[in-house]
Amino acid sequence: MIVVSRGKWGERTYETLKTLGFDVELVKVEESLPPIIDDPAEYLPEFSGDIVFSYALHPDINLEVVKRGEEAVVIAGGPKYLPPKAYETGKEKGVKVINHRICCMLCEKDVCPSSKTLKKLVEMVGSPKLEIKVENGIVKKVKVIRGAPCGSTWYMAKELEGVRVEEAPYRGALLVSYYPCRAPRGRRDGIHASAELHKSAIERSLKTIK
Repeated sequence: MIVVSRGKWGERTYETLKTLGFDVELVKVEESLPPIIDDPAEYLPEFSGDIVFSYALHPDINLEVVKRGEEAVVIAGGPKYLPPKAYETGKEKGVKVINHRICCMLCEKDVCPSSKTLKKLVEMVGSPKLEIKVENGIVKKVKVIRGAPCGSTWYMAKELEGVRVEEAPYRGALLVSYYPCRAPRGRRDGIHASAELHKSAIERSLKTIK
């Protein structure tokens, strides 16, 4: 598995995957890149991996990443960082191309039957899924079944212990917003989408408690 990082983006995903026991390599591209790159191969070190997370945040670099992909490529940042041609290239190579605004939107719908590695990855990394234990109206324990690549879900889970149940969804969303996530910030940007995903995950888990 490969994580393509650029500047501060991508390193947390690399650390999360490593902590979860995946065999992962960090590949760095230059932080300062020209807006248009005629030969992106010159800017991207050689690598080989079945699953690639790319935080290159550059359409030309990401197209080259797709060309080198083997099973699946997860492109961070949304459509502006991925040219339409990338999907055609992925289809020709038999590589699943996944593009989300934020990588904690990764879920079962992104899995293709032919990729066992991607299936295993999405069981552990992506849209948050939790198992919460409650005693006397207080959150006793939060087990992360699946967490955001940046690691924010595990941070939130630890900090939620001791919080009153009725406060947990909103506190969880706030904790994710406090976490030094790399997602864009702004009224409708990625950090708010991430907070809402975690809030919903807490609510779903609490509903299963009788």
